[in-house]
Amino acid sequence: MSLFVLLAMGFGATLLGERFRYYSYATMAILIVFGVLTSLQAGKMVADEPTPWMGLTERINIYATMLWVAVLAIGHLRAQKPR
Repeated sequence: MSLFVLLAMGFGATLLGERFRYYSYATMAILIVFGVLTSLQAGKMVADEPTPWMGLTERINIYATMLWVAVLAIGHLRAQKPR
């Protein structure tokens, strides 16, 4: 799923102009960094060892994705011309 989210962001980055493109690239970088940090703790979780920061890194991934979708939706609503 992560690959498809990154692909959607890559294609969606071209839709709303240069500022949204940079925002999309920054969000993609955040997802990759915190995805790696989360995956580094997966072995500890399987071994039933403490993983105090895993929940935070997962939430950063989820909220960054949801915020990107919300910004995309708002951008599309603003781009529509009133009838």
